[in-house]
Amino acid sequence: MYHLLKIAMIILCMNILVDIAAAQEEVDGATIKGEVIDNSLEENPLEGANVTITNYADGEEHTTLTDKNGMYAFKGLIPGRYGVKSSKDGYGERIGKTVVVAKGGEAFVRIRLPKVENIASFLLNELFTWQLFLGFAIGAIAVLILLSLRSRI
Repeated sequence: MYHLLKIAMIILCMNILVDIAAAQEEVDGATIKGEVIDNSLEENPLEGANVTITNYADGEEHTTLTDKNGMYAFKGLIPGRYGVKSSKDGYGERIGKTVVVAKGGEAFVRIRLPKVENIASFLLNELFTWQLFLGFAIGAIAVLILLSLRSRI
């Protein structure tokens, strides 16, 4: 019974040391956070955008997704110089500015992603609007009426 109690105490002490080390890393570690928005006048937040930071010292990358408010955060980072980039389907990729974070420091990086326009999206979103279809429908009806009047003459 004494040995079981001894093993339980050792495991408890190890868990406490691991928790202290993790808490110390988060306190001493650097934080990079920010938001990803579209480049419209409304600056809409982009949910689900990929955000990747790269530590320039060792090349280590960390990736996350933005939340519904377009926000992201990387905590417990090694102090140093990082590159920040973001991308999302339907939007371009944007490389943000390089940031330097110190021990316990924090940096905020806002990234604006431009909407990618290609021929298909332009035709669907801009050219083929309900007004165009209404115009074609009215024109087709007018042609049918004129053709029926011509055949009666």
